[in-house]
Amino acid sequence: MSQVIAAEDIAVFGKGEYFIEVNNSVGQKWYLPYRNIRKYRSMFRPSSFAGKLAYHALPFIKHARFILPYLKMRRVRLKLKESITEKIADSLNGQNFTFAIFCGSPGRHQKLTLMIRTEGRIAGYCKISDNPDVVDIFRREKDALLYLGKMNVGMVPRVMMFCRTDEVSDTWMYMQSTEQEDNATYPTINNKEIFDYILDIQEKCISTTKYRDTEYFNDICKLKGLYPSHLDSKACAILKLCIDEIETELEKGKGLFTFAHGDFTPWNCFLTSRGVFAFDFEYCRMQYPVLYDIFHFFTQSCIYDRNMNCETIYKEYRALKTKTLSRYIETEECDFYYRCYLLGIIGFYLSRDNGILNKRLEECFKIWIGLINNITNG
Repeated sequence: MSQVIAAEDIAVFGKGEYFIEVNNSVGQKWYLPYRNIRKYRSMFRPSSFAGKLAYHALPFIKHARFILPYLKMRRVRLKLKESITEKIADSLNGQNFTFAIFCGSPGRHQKLTLMIRTEGRIAGYCKISDNPDVVDIFRREKDALLYLGKMNVGMVPRVMMFCRTDEVSDTWMYMQSTEQEDNATYPTINNKEIFDYILDIQEKCISTTKYRDTEYFNDICKLKGLYPSHLDSKACAILKLCIDEIETELEKGKGLFTFAHGDFTPWNCFLTSRGVFAFDFEYCRMQYPVLYDIFHFFTQSCIYDRNMNCETIYKEYRALKTKTLSRYIETEECDFYYRCYLLGIIGFYLSRDNGILNKRLEECFKIWIGLINNITNG
Protein backbone atom coordinates (compact mmCIF):
# COMPACT_ATOMS: atom_id res chain seq x y z
CA MET A 1 0.00 0.00 0.00
CA SER A 2 1.26 3.49 -0.81
CA GLN A 3 1.98 6.09 1.81
CA VAL A 4 -0.78 8.31 0.39
CA ILE A 5 -3.74 6.28 1.53
CA ALA A 6 -6.99 6.38 -0.46
CA ALA A 7 -10.58 5.30 0.17
CA GLU A 8 -9.99 2.33 -2.13
CA ASP A 9 -7.51 0.98 0.43
CA ILE A 10 -10.17 0.56 3.11
CA ALA A 11 -13.39 0.14 1.12
CA VAL A 12 -14.82 -2.06 -1.61
CA PHE A 13 -16.42 -0.02 -4.40
CA GLY A 14 -19.39 -1.21 -6.44
CA LYS A 15 -20.97 -2.93 -3.44
CA GLY A 16 -22.81 -1.74 -0.33
CA GLU A 17 -24.73 1.48 0.25
CA TYR A 18 -24.89 4.52 -2.02
CA PHE A 19 -22.67 7.52 -1.28
CA ILE A 20 -22.17 10.93 -2.83
CA GLU A 21 -18.55 11.58 -3.73
CA VAL A 22 -17.74 15.28 -3.27
CA ASN A 23 -14.54 16.85 -4.67
CA ASN A 24 -13.27 20.41 -4.27
CA SER A 25 -10.77 22.59 -6.11
CA VAL A 26 -7.80 21.78 -3.85
CA GLY A 27 -7.97 18.00 -4.22
CA GLN A 28 -9.97 17.11 -1.12
CA LYS A 29 -12.58 14.36 -1.38
CA TRP A 30 -15.49 13.15 0.75
CA TYR A 31 -17.87 10.19 0.62
CA LEU A 32 -21.17 11.09 2.29
CA PRO A 33 -24.01 8.55 2.67
CA TYR A 34 -26.81 9.11 0.18
CA ARG A 35 -29.40 8.41 2.84
CA ASN A 36 -29.58 10.93 5.68
CA ILE A 37 -26.84 13.02 4.07
CA ARG A 38 -27.76 15.94 6.35
CA LYS A 39 -26.40 13.95 9.30
CA TYR A 40 -22.96 13.64 7.75
CA ARG A 41 -22.34 16.86 5.88
CA SER A 42 -20.70 18.49 8.92
CA MET A 43 -17.58 16.62 7.72
CA PHE A 44 -17.72 18.86 4.66
CA ARG A 45 -16.77 22.31 6.01
CA PRO A 46 -16.26 24.49 2.91
CA SER A 47 -14.82 28.00 3.14
CA SER A 48 -15.57 29.25 -0.40
CA PHE A 49 -18.91 30.75 -1.36
CA ALA A 50 -19.51 28.03 -3.96
CA GLY A 51 -18.65 25.34 -1.43
CA LYS A 52 -21.07 26.76 1.14
CA LEU A 53 -23.83 26.79 -1.47
CA ALA A 54 -23.11 23.15 -2.27
CA TYR A 55 -23.15 22.32 1.45
CA HIS A 56 -26.67 23.65 1.92
CA ALA A 57 -27.90 22.21 -1.38
CA LEU A 58 -26.55 18.67 -0.90
CA PRO A 59 -29.82 17.13 0.39
CA PHE A 60 -31.56 18.33 -2.78
CA ILE A 61 -28.99 18.10 -5.58
CA LYS A 62 -28.05 14.53 -4.63
CA HIS A 63 -31.16 13.42 -6.53
CA ALA A 64 -30.19 15.27 -9.74
CA ARG A 65 -27.64 12.79 -11.08
CA PHE A 66 -27.22 14.68 -14.35
CA ILE A 67 -26.12 17.81 -12.41
CA LEU A 68 -23.64 16.12 -10.05
CA PRO A 69 -20.68 15.89 -12.50
CA TYR A 70 -20.82 19.65 -13.08
CA LEU A 71 -20.43 20.13 -9.31
CA LYS A 72 -17.49 17.69 -9.03
CA MET A 73 -19.79 15.10 -7.48
CA ARG A 74 -20.98 11.61 -8.36
CA ARG A 75 -22.99 8.77 -6.85
CA VAL A 76 -21.08 5.59 -5.96
CA ARG A 77 -21.60 2.41 -3.97
CA LEU A 78 -19.12 1.28 -1.36
CA LYS A 79 -18.68 -0.65 1.86
CA LEU A 80 -15.81 -0.88 4.32
CA LYS A 81 -13.53 -3.89 4.13
CA GLU A 82 -14.39 -6.58 6.64
CA SER A 83 -11.29 -6.10 8.80
CA ILE A 84 -12.02 -2.37 9.17
CA THR A 85 -15.69 -3.03 10.00
CA GLU A 86 -14.77 -5.57 12.68
CA LYS A 87 -12.27 -3.27 14.41
CA ILE A 88 -14.73 -0.37 14.56
CA ALA A 89 -17.57 -2.61 15.75
CA ASP A 90 -15.34 -4.00 18.52
CA SER A 91 -14.55 -0.47 19.73
CA LEU A 92 -18.30 0.19 19.87
CA ASN A 93 -19.00 -3.02 21.84
CA GLY A 94 -20.64 -4.65 18.85
CA GLN A 95 -23.04 -1.85 17.99
CA ASN A 96 -24.10 -1.38 14.38
CA PHE A 97 -22.73 1.79 12.82
CA THR A 98 -22.80 3.92 9.69
CA PHE A 99 -20.03 6.16 8.38
CA ALA A 100 -18.81 8.93 6.10
CA ILE A 101 -15.25 9.31 4.78
CA PHE A 102 -13.00 12.35 4.38
CA CYS A 103 -9.96 11.45 2.28
CA GLY A 104 -7.74 14.15 3.77
CA SER A 105 -5.88 17.19 2.51
CA PRO A 106 -3.27 16.41 -0.17
CA GLY A 107 0.23 16.43 1.28
CA ARG A 108 2.82 14.42 3.18
CA HIS A 109 0.50 13.87 6.13
CA GLN A 110 -2.64 12.94 4.24
CA LYS A 111 -4.88 10.47 6.06
CA LEU A 112 -8.41 9.09 5.96
CA THR A 113 -10.96 10.15 8.58
CA LEU A 114 -14.26 8.36 9.16
CA MET A 115 -17.22 9.85 10.99
CA ILE A 116 -18.85 6.99 12.89
CA ARG A 117 -22.54 7.16 13.85
CA THR A 118 -24.56 4.81 16.08
CA GLU A 119 -28.21 5.06 17.08
CA GLY A 120 -28.70 8.57 15.72
CA ARG A 121 -25.59 10.15 17.24
CA ILE A 122 -21.94 10.70 16.33
CA ALA A 123 -20.00 8.09 18.30
CA GLY A 124 -16.54 9.15 17.23
CA TYR A 125 -13.98 9.66 14.49
CA CYS A 126 -11.58 7.03 13.16
CA LYS A 127 -8.33 8.08 11.46
CA ILE A 128 -6.49 5.65 9.20
CA SER A 129 -3.01 5.77 7.64
CA ASP A 130 -0.18 3.56 6.44
CA ASN A 131 2.36 6.40 6.55
CA PRO A 132 4.79 5.82 9.47
CA ASP A 133 5.10 9.58 10.07
CA VAL A 134 1.32 9.95 10.31
CA VAL A 135 1.05 6.90 12.58
CA ASP A 136 3.60 8.55 14.87
CA ILE A 137 1.33 11.62 14.92
CA PHE A 138 -1.60 9.37 15.88
CA ARG A 139 0.49 7.93 18.69
CA ARG A 140 1.49 11.39 19.88
CA GLU A 141 -2.14 12.52 19.94
CA LYS A 142 -3.19 9.38 21.82
CA ASP A 143 -0.53 10.00 24.47
CA ALA A 144 -1.53 13.68 24.70
CA LEU A 145 -5.18 12.81 25.32
CA LEU A 146 -4.18 10.35 28.04
CA TYR A 147 -1.99 13.09 29.59
CA LEU A 148 -4.83 15.62 29.53
CA GLY A 149 -7.07 13.07 31.21
CA LYS A 150 -4.51 12.69 34.02
CA MET A 151 -4.43 16.48 34.37
CA ASN A 152 -8.24 16.56 34.78
CA VAL A 153 -8.77 18.49 31.55
CA GLY A 154 -12.31 17.98 30.34
CA MET A 155 -14.05 18.39 26.99
CA VAL A 156 -11.44 16.48 25.00
CA PRO A 157 -11.85 13.16 23.12
CA ARG A 158 -11.48 9.77 24.77
CA VAL A 159 -9.19 7.24 23.10
CA MET A 160 -11.33 4.34 21.85
CA MET A 161 -8.90 2.37 19.69
CA PHE A 162 -5.34 2.40 18.42
CA CYS A 163 -4.34 -0.69 16.47
CA ARG A 164 -3.37 -2.17 13.11
CA THR A 165 -6.16 -2.94 10.66
CA ASP A 166 -5.00 -6.57 10.87
CA GLU A 167 -2.08 -8.51 12.30
CA VAL A 168 0.20 -8.21 9.25
CA SER A 169 -0.81 -4.77 8.00
CA ASP A 170 1.22 -1.58 8.16
CA THR A 171 -2.03 0.39 8.22
CA TRP A 172 -3.11 1.76 11.58
CA MET A 173 -6.50 2.87 12.91
CA TYR A 174 -6.93 5.45 15.63
CA MET A 175 -10.44 6.15 16.95
CA GLN A 176 -11.57 8.73 19.48
CA SER A 177 -14.89 9.79 20.98
CA THR A 178 -16.71 13.07 20.51
CA GLU A 179 -19.49 15.09 22.09
CA GLN A 180 -20.48 16.63 18.77
CA GLU A 181 -24.19 17.05 18.16
CA ASP A 182 -25.91 17.40 14.80
CA ASN A 183 -26.76 21.03 15.53
CA ALA A 184 -23.31 21.90 16.86
CA THR A 185 -22.23 25.51 16.47
CA TYR A 186 -18.70 26.69 15.89
CA PRO A 187 -17.06 29.45 17.96
CA THR A 188 -15.38 32.69 16.95
CA ILE A 189 -12.67 34.67 18.72
CA ASN A 190 -15.46 36.74 20.29
CA ASN A 191 -16.78 33.77 22.27
CA LYS A 192 -15.71 33.97 25.91
CA GLU A 193 -15.84 30.17 26.01
CA ILE A 194 -12.73 30.04 23.80
CA PHE A 195 -10.66 31.87 26.40
CA ASP A 196 -12.16 29.89 29.29
CA TYR A 197 -11.23 26.63 27.58
CA ILE A 198 -7.64 27.52 26.72
CA LEU A 199 -6.95 29.18 30.08
CA ASP A 200 -8.24 26.10 31.90
CA ILE A 201 -5.78 23.90 29.99
CA GLN A 202 -2.97 26.41 30.56
CA GLU A 203 -3.51 26.53 34.30
CA LYS A 204 -3.75 22.75 34.70
CA CYS A 205 -0.72 22.02 32.52
CA ILE A 206 1.58 24.94 33.37
CA SER A 207 5.24 23.96 33.28
CA THR A 208 8.18 25.13 35.37
CA THR A 209 10.62 23.90 32.73
CA LYS A 210 13.42 26.25 31.74
CA TYR A 211 13.46 27.46 28.16
CA ARG A 212 16.34 25.27 26.98
CA ASP A 213 14.52 22.16 28.22
CA THR A 214 11.25 22.92 26.45
CA GLU A 215 9.85 21.55 23.21
CA TYR A 216 9.59 25.15 22.04
CA PHE A 217 13.39 25.54 22.33
CA ASN A 218 13.89 22.43 20.18
CA ASP A 219 11.50 23.75 17.54
CA ILE A 220 13.15 27.18 17.46
CA CYS A 221 16.49 25.44 16.93
CA LYS A 222 14.98 23.62 13.95
CA LEU A 223 13.61 26.90 12.63
CA LYS A 224 17.04 28.54 12.85
CA GLY A 225 18.46 25.72 10.77
CA LEU A 226 15.73 25.85 8.13
CA TYR A 227 14.73 29.42 7.35
CA PRO A 228 18.02 30.75 5.88
CA SER A 229 17.87 28.29 2.95
CA HIS A 230 14.14 28.55 2.25
CA LEU A 231 13.16 32.23 2.62
CA ASP A 232 14.26 35.40 0.86
CA SER A 233 16.79 37.79 2.38
CA LYS A 234 14.18 40.27 3.66
CA ALA A 235 12.18 37.56 5.42
CA CYS A 236 15.41 36.11 6.85
CA ALA A 237 16.40 39.48 8.30
CA ILE A 238 12.98 39.90 9.94
CA LEU A 239 13.06 36.41 11.41
CA LYS A 240 16.64 36.69 12.68
CA LEU A 241 15.88 39.92 14.52
CA CYS A 242 12.73 38.47 16.05
CA ILE A 243 14.38 35.20 17.10
CA ASP A 244 17.31 37.05 18.67
CA GLU A 245 15.00 39.33 20.66
CA ILE A 246 12.63 36.57 21.78
CA GLU A 247 15.40 34.17 22.77
CA THR A 248 17.21 36.87 24.72
CA GLU A 249 14.07 37.36 26.83
CA LEU A 250 13.39 33.62 27.17
CA GLU A 251 16.97 32.95 28.26
CA LYS A 252 16.51 35.56 31.00
CA GLY A 253 13.55 33.57 32.32
CA LYS A 254 10.75 35.55 30.75
CA GLY A 255 7.76 33.57 29.51
CA LEU A 256 5.52 30.80 30.78
CA PHE A 257 5.16 27.41 29.10
CA THR A 258 2.21 25.03 28.99
CA PHE A 259 0.45 22.42 26.87
CA ALA A 260 -0.70 23.66 23.46
CA HIS A 261 -3.27 22.04 21.18
CA GLY A 262 -1.14 23.21 18.27
CA ASP A 263 -3.94 23.57 15.70
CA PHE A 264 -6.76 25.12 17.71
CA THR A 265 -9.08 26.64 15.09
CA PRO A 266 -12.83 27.08 14.53
CA TRP A 267 -12.80 23.90 12.44
CA ASN A 268 -11.14 21.84 15.19
CA CYS A 269 -13.62 22.61 17.95
CA PHE A 270 -17.30 23.30 18.54
CA LEU A 271 -19.59 24.68 21.20
CA THR A 272 -21.74 22.50 23.45
CA SER A 273 -24.02 23.25 26.39
CA ARG A 274 -20.99 22.61 28.63
CA GLY A 275 -18.57 24.81 26.72
CA VAL A 276 -15.95 24.24 24.03
CA PHE A 277 -15.03 20.72 22.92
CA ALA A 278 -11.77 20.49 20.95
CA PHE A 279 -10.41 17.65 18.83
CA ASP A 280 -7.55 16.91 16.41
CA PHE A 281 -4.69 17.25 18.91
CA GLU A 282 -2.31 15.78 16.32
CA TYR A 283 0.08 18.73 16.39
CA CYS A 284 0.05 19.34 20.15
CA ARG A 285 3.10 20.57 22.02
CA MET A 286 3.97 19.88 25.64
CA GLN A 287 5.91 23.03 26.66
CA TYR A 288 4.93 25.97 24.49
CA PRO A 289 4.40 29.66 25.29
CA VAL A 290 1.06 30.46 26.90
CA LEU A 291 -1.71 31.84 24.67
CA TYR A 292 -0.25 30.01 21.66
CA ASP A 293 -3.65 28.45 20.92
CA ILE A 294 -5.50 31.76 21.27
CA PHE A 295 -3.20 33.44 18.77
CA HIS A 296 -3.48 30.49 16.38
CA PHE A 297 -7.28 30.54 16.57
CA PHE A 298 -7.34 34.28 15.93
CA THR A 299 -4.80 34.34 13.10
CA GLN A 300 -6.05 31.31 11.19
CA SER A 301 -9.63 32.57 11.46
CA CYS A 302 -8.57 35.87 9.95
CA ILE A 303 -6.71 34.16 7.10
CA TYR A 304 -9.03 31.31 6.19
CA ASP A 305 -12.49 32.41 7.32
CA ARG A 306 -12.24 36.14 6.70
CA ASN A 307 -9.64 36.28 3.90
CA MET A 308 -7.76 39.15 5.54
CA ASN A 309 -4.37 40.46 4.48
CA CYS A 310 -1.48 41.24 6.82
CA GLU A 311 -2.36 44.88 7.47
CA THR A 312 -6.00 44.10 8.25
CA ILE A 313 -5.04 41.28 10.60
CA TYR A 314 -2.60 43.58 12.38
CA LYS A 315 -5.37 46.13 12.95
CA GLU A 316 -7.64 43.35 14.23
CA TYR A 317 -4.88 42.18 16.55
CA ARG A 318 -4.41 45.64 18.04
CA ALA A 319 -8.15 45.84 18.72
CA LEU A 320 -8.16 42.32 20.21
CA LYS A 321 -5.19 43.21 22.42
CA THR A 322 -6.93 46.29 23.82
CA LYS A 323 -10.47 44.98 24.17
CA THR A 324 -10.02 41.31 25.04
CA LEU A 325 -6.49 40.06 25.68
CA SER A 326 -5.87 42.78 28.27
CA ARG A 327 -8.38 40.99 30.53
CA TYR A 328 -6.11 37.96 30.71
CA ILE A 329 -2.57 39.27 30.33
CA GLU A 330 -0.65 42.50 30.65
CA THR A 331 -0.91 44.49 27.43
CA GLU A 332 2.85 44.78 27.02
CA GLU A 333 3.15 40.97 27.19
CA CYS A 334 0.79 40.41 24.24
CA ASP A 335 3.30 41.38 21.57
CA PHE A 336 5.92 39.10 23.11
CA TYR A 337 3.65 36.05 23.12
CA TYR A 338 2.19 36.79 19.69
CA ARG A 339 5.68 36.86 18.20
CA CYS A 340 6.45 33.60 20.04
CA TYR A 341 3.40 32.11 18.32
CA LEU A 342 4.35 33.43 14.88
CA LEU A 343 7.86 31.95 15.16
CA GLY A 344 6.32 28.66 16.26
CA ILE A 345 3.87 28.39 13.37
CA ILE A 346 6.50 29.34 10.79
CA GLY A 347 8.86 26.74 12.21
CA PHE A 348 6.12 24.12 12.24
CA TYR A 349 5.33 24.40 8.53
CA LEU A 350 8.97 24.70 7.44
CA SER A 351 9.78 21.54 9.38
CA ARG A 352 6.65 19.58 8.45
CA ASP A 353 6.90 20.26 4.71
CA ASN A 354 10.72 20.34 4.47
CA GLY A 355 10.58 23.95 3.29
CA ILE A 356 8.41 23.06 0.27
CA LEU A 357 5.45 25.43 0.43
CA ASN A 358 2.35 25.35 -1.75
CA LYS A 359 0.80 28.57 -3.01
CA ARG A 360 -1.56 28.86 -0.04
CA LEU A 361 1.25 28.43 2.49
CA GLU A 362 3.40 30.95 0.65
CA GLU A 363 0.59 33.47 1.17
CA CYS A 364 0.40 32.54 4.86
CA PHE A 365 4.16 32.96 5.28
CA LYS A 366 3.97 36.46 3.84
CA ILE A 367 1.24 37.29 6.35
CA TRP A 368 3.02 35.73 9.35
CA ILE A 369 6.35 37.38 8.55
CA GLY A 370 4.60 40.68 7.84
CA LEU A 371 2.90 40.48 11.24
CA ILE A 372 6.25 39.89 12.94
CA ASN A 373 7.66 42.92 11.17
CA ASN A 374 4.69 45.11 12.13
CA ILE A 375 4.80 44.05 15.77
CA THR A 376 8.57 44.39 16.02
CA ASN A 377 8.48 47.90 14.59
CA GLY A 378 5.45 48.90 16.61
